[in-house]
Amino acid sequence: MFTVRDALKIGELKRGKLVSGSLGLDNPISTVSVIEVPHATKWLKGNELFISAFYAILDNVESQLELIKNMYKYKAAGLVICHMGIWLKRLDQEVLDLSNELGVPIIIAPPNVAYADIIVPLLDELLKRETNKLKYCLKVQNELEKLILGGKEIHDLVIMLGDTINKGIAVFDVNNICISETNIPKEDIEILKNTARECLEMSFSRKDKNIEDNIFHIRTLNGKQYLFYSIVADKDYYGVIVILISKNGEKTLSNESLLVVKQASIAFALMFTKKKRMEQMEDVLKRDFLADLITWNFTNEKDVIIRARNIGWNLSDKHLLIIANIDNINNISSARNETFEDTNIYLKNRVYPLVVDLVKDENKENIIGLRSDTIVILLHSDKVSEELIGRAKKLGNKIIDLSYKVNLSITVGISNIFYCVNEIPQSYNEVTKAIKIGRKIYGNRKVILYNNLGFFTLLSKLANTCEWRDIQKSMLSKLYEYDKANNTELMLTFKYLLEYEEETSKVAEKLFIHNNTVLYRKERIIEILGYNPFENPYKLNFEIALLLDKLVK
Repeated sequence: MFTVRDALKIGELKRGKLVSGSLGLDNPISTVSVIEVPHATKWLKGNELFISAFYAILDNVESQLELIKNMYKYKAAGLVICHMGIWLKRLDQEVLDLSNELGVPIIIAPPNVAYADIIVPLLDELLKRETNKLKYCLKVQNELEKLILGGKEIHDLVIMLGDTINKGIAVFDVNNICISETNIPKEDIEILKNTARECLEMSFSRKDKNIEDNIFHIRTLNGKQYLFYSIVADKDYYGVIVILISKNGEKTLSNESLLVVKQASIAFALMFTKKKRMEQMEDVLKRDFLADLITWNFTNEKDVIIRARNIGWNLSDKHLLIIANIDNINNISSARNETFEDTNIYLKNRVYPLVVDLVKDENKENIIGLRSDTIVILLHSDKVSEELIGRAKKLGNKIIDLSYKVNLSITVGISNIFYCVNEIPQSYNEVTKAIKIGRKIYGNRKVILYNNLGFFTLLSKLANTCEWRDIQKSMLSKLYEYDKANNTELMLTFKYLLEYEEETSKVAEKLFIHNNTVLYRKERIIEILGYNPFENPYKLNFEIALLLDKLVK
């Protein structure tokens, strides 16, 4: 960066004198120009070093002050006064005071120096620096091309970028996973992860704006200053580059380094695109394999083992199947004002990676795959024991806890232990039944073991028979008919009385009515049915009837 301080070391300005505005000595200079008209603000572009003799405003202090204010407003670098003593005899103290206050440097050039003697050396220096910057950028670009064409990985690019600009670097993808880092304090990684997510969300929310406005975010974290640079290509976001630019508030990132980061972001975008395409191919292969595995579209176990190995899965010592399935995905999509596809994308890009972390933390040999709105997990164990069920329940509860954090209702089903690969289709059927029946009996966001369903599986079959519907109609028809004729809620009250073991206070709270009203309705139910349904054997009959009603729904 070329500054006013640097300009005072070049050409005739070496003999110049800084008379005010020393706070602006580090103002950057991008060009040199002449200004004689104080109202010519449309020509102020920023970072100009202006030269003037104040010829048009020699005796107008107000206009001189206005010029200094406009230079500050439009971020001009500074002002060189030429021919001092020939035209302008002296600078008013008000002008000098304003210059000091705003940090707009005023330099008095030697009296007999022509404008050209100042302008030409400065422009030569600027051109020289721009040429060197271009050479530097071309060199960096060549290095980046070698990395990409040489098939190097993202980590290699992170190391190269860190070494080039001599800064700590971390890269996060759109799933907010730290892909690679170098020279970043370990204690900062988690807080950087959270801030990277915020910066990406800010970028996503501003897609309709100028893309350049979305690139930079600077944050001070743990006493260090970090720059967050969005990785963008064709208005698509691929992640964030995080740069440790300073410690203790000292800014040390040059314009040249920023140019390198910008070039590197393009290289990162290319690498992420390649990585994404590879992952998409792997996803297709894994989805197809899962579909064939749970339907057993194989002739023998050997084919299964080989095909699993080809996609990086080892099916040896896998003895338990877990499924995590979104509850009412269509209803959730509507509530979130999203399409089914949007919710699935959220599951894949935001939720699934977090579940992968949980599963791999439990045991790195566990297998996990995604199939539409369902996460399929095969639990690894060197020996088969009941301990495996305990591990599965613990993992299932962690997934449920995660579902609250990601605001996505998920139910988890666990199969019985299996011993051979060809038993996986049966285990898959067990888990899907566990989730389907368990949701009706226990509700959503639960961990459900197939082995704990007991007779519910048989009752579920009975619930869908015509015979059961006829029995239910004959048992409950009197209450339904009474409610319909009198616009009452005896049937609903009856259900809650059975569900809450006749605790009338709980039923009253559930129905938002007085406790005495519940007692009255209870007596009416007994009176209409002609016997006491809250005593056995009648009570058991009705409890089974209402349970079957749940299973039908």
